[in-house]
Amino acid sequence: MTQAMPLRSRLIRWAICLLPLTLFLVPVTDSFTSPIRTFFALTLVLILCLCLGQIDMMITAFAIPFVYYMSGLLPMGDALSAYSGGIIWIGAACFILVNTLQRIGLMSRIAYWVIYQTGGTYRGFCFGMLIAGCVLNIIAPAPQVATVMFFLCASVCREFNMKVGTTSAGIMFASVIACNTTQLFLYMPTQQGVSLAIVGENMTWITYLIQNAVFIPLIVLLCFLITVILPKDEEFNGREYFKMKLTEMGPVSNQEKITAVIMVIFVAFLLTTTYTKFPIEYGFVTVPVVLFIAGVGQTEDIVKVNFGVLLMIGGCMCIGAAAGAAGAGAWIAQALMPILNGMNNYLFIFFSYVFGVVMNFLMTPMAAMSALSQPLAGIAASLGVSSRVTMLSFCAGLEQWFLPYEVGSLVTMFSLGFVTMKDFIKFGLAKIAVVTVCMLAVVIPYWMLLGV
Repeated sequence: MTQAMPLRSRLIRWAICLLPLTLFLVPVTDSFTSPIRTFFALTLVLILCLCLGQIDMMITAFAIPFVYYMSGLLPMGDALSAYSGGIIWIGAACFILVNTLQRIGLMSRIAYWVIYQTGGTYRGFCFGMLIAGCVLNIIAPAPQVATVMFFLCASVCREFNMKVGTTSAGIMFASVIACNTTQLFLYMPTQQGVSLAIVGENMTWITYLIQNAVFIPLIVLLCFLITVILPKDEEFNGREYFKMKLTEMGPVSNQEKITAVIMVIFVAFLLTTTYTKFPIEYGFVTVPVVLFIAGVGQTEDIVKVNFGVLLMIGGCMCIGAAAGAAGAGAWIAQALMPILNGMNNYLFIFFSYVFGVVMNFLMTPMAAMSALSQPLAGIAASLGVSSRVTMLSFCAGLEQWFLPYEVGSLVTMFSLGFVTMKDFIKFGLAKIAVVTVCMLAVVIPYWMLLGV
């Protein structure tokens, strides 16, 4: 017998559907047109579905382009155009690549070896995770890397029978800094790449690294601060543990060697796209194909791809297209101009960062990027600020958090049970404070000096 839905869930679903529709009671004006009103009402429904989790993410993502098509905001071809773009194919290739690396064991071997080499102490573990996260985010820039590293850190906590405290929290946050926060200087096509694509900014891997290299010392500082803000409350020395794990894995297999060589060539390709002018899609799509030809890739690597995430990325980009078609971006820009009028470039770039921090508290990063990137870029254009630096600052703000629900992957990390809410909030707020000071004192001046 099917279990009846709880009353609370039914009420939330009705509220999600009906409350945004009250926007249709707002009268239309010369500036606030009927398409703009329709866009805001429908988009609010979709964002509430994504943020409150009452409807499966895949169903919501699947519905997004068709909602805009049926409302008359977008032709079918425009509504589905994001799915034929490079971002979706890069995302699919990254997921296949991560599945392959995880299956053959190369991902775990890299993490174990790096952490073993950094000493296996509490602080050494944090810096070892940072190095491993950077390597993995370069060769396989996909959200799945974070999930793999979260479970790896949780298994370490279990193996050492750690009580839930500051040491276990520090170990888990090391994986967050390694896999999530490194996006500030490592280009992730399926993360900040979505925001840049919405506003028409093409980005190469090396260009992104150069323009955001100023974040590298900040990430190292945050890694160090983990052990200061969350000092160890029990002894931890995992050098022998990681040595044992490497021994259990045995010698490097031929598949791992072949994959490692292909990954080195792939990274070299990414580093040279600025000069060769080859689109990065060439490398991301070619690597999984080459791995299959070399006998490393298997069908199960494709079957395990999280197509729901790809639907989500395409749906979010569709929101941006609908905003432009309805004129919502121009309307938001016009509404905010009296507030921002006369603001110099430095202050507006910082405003974009703060706007991202606030919006991340209200909605998920992907939802914020999809709904707000184009309007923010429109405001930037009217003020003479480049859309690229605006999106970089906005995305840096979206990476700040102090509660688990603000980022989907952090919900997974927190649910593993090794971090208390008190420690989560404490470290999250400290991270926001440090990053904000660095944005004001170093990052924004660096961007302005480069003329980003």
